[in-house]
Amino acid sequence: MPINRPYLKLDAKTRIARSRPNAIVVSMILMAIFLVLEMLVPSVLGLNNIPVEMPESVTSYDAYMAAVEQMNEQMLAFFESYHPSAIALVLSGLLLLMHEMLRAGFQIYALHLARDEKADYGNLLDAFPIFGRVFSLLVLQAVIVLALSLLFIVPGVIVSYRYRQALYLLVEHPEYSPVRCLRESGRLMKGRKGELFVLDLSFLGWVILQNLIPIAGTILGIWVMPYMAVTYARYYTILTGPRTTPDGKPFAEGDYTDLPDA
Repeated sequence: MPINRPYLKLDAKTRIARSRPNAIVVSMILMAIFLVLEMLVPSVLGLNNIPVEMPESVTSYDAYMAAVEQMNEQMLAFFESYHPSAIALVLSGLLLLMHEMLRAGFQIYALHLARDEKADYGNLLDAFPIFGRVFSLLVLQAVIVLALSLLFIVPGVIVSYRYRQALYLLVEHPEYSPVRCLRESGRLMKGRKGELFVLDLSFLGWVILQNLIPIAGTILGIWVMPYMAVTYARYYTILTGPRTTPDGKPFAEGDYTDLPDA
């Protein structure tokens, strides 16, 4: 049965409005952390001091193209002698991984809201206990999508939609392997890729607004990020139904990262 998209988005807004702690506040904290991480990565790699200067005034097209050519040469000269240290590469890699783990944590927070379970600030850190599994899943998913995209663009896009539910499956079923999560996501998305694509398009206006107005876009993102996250989490819960334990029994409320000892 196709989803009722307007109802799904209205339901997400309602859940955000009644969320405690408020999803907007959680989003604000997350975006502040992201901003710090995005500033630290180029600083660690020494990329924040690239000697590129744009002339203050450009009076003609030829002058503009000459300025672009000059900046290009400055960039090439910089990278010709650019040799980041191994420590810088490792640190920047860890910062990027932290970024992805926090993003996964926000998905867990949104999933709690979608399941009518208690959600709190600590959910942002809930992906770290299953770091290895989340990392393996993200890498495997990226490799498959990239490989197919290099061969043909369309299959890469189709597969990216096929795997959209994989991370939700992993955090709800930590006993699943990354491959099983991808396969199960494919089963859930069978015949629904176009439906999810249309849901993505319904957020396009918000995304364009965020990118057109940089400063206002950041403020707007504090609302848009939880709005989209809860909508997509709610979509997943509709596909899967009530959460159950590995033996099929109803799930008692708790952390998604309660892992088995094995």
